Amino acid sequence: MTAPAATTTPLPSTHRSKDFALELKSIDQEPVDGIASFSGIASAVGVVDHHNEVIEAGAFDETLATKGTTYPLLWQHRTDQPVGVITLSVDARGDLIGTGSINLDVQLGR
Repeated sequence: MTAPAATTTPLPSTHRSKDFALELKSIDQEPVDGIASFSGIASAVGVVDHHNEVIEAGAFDETLATKGTTYPLLWQHRTDQPVGVITLSVDARGDLIGTGSINLDVQLGR
């Protein structure tokens, strides 16, 4: 049995797609006290994603205000395997920025 052919639905003319390379804001080349740090855009506003959705500026404001900005950084999304912490913020453009710290004293962090 063969899978049905994939079909795509064109976006409405009011939506625009934007391709962009991953933009890594910073990464420490040398860990400090066993901690490696990084930061980058976790979610960009105004971009059509692969689910055909667009995140609008302000989308994360209420959640960050009510649920906080610091979360465990997980190995492969596994809640039983934290490797550090990640702090979320919103930049002037509205993009969600993640700043993470990986504990290199943990085997999976290394």
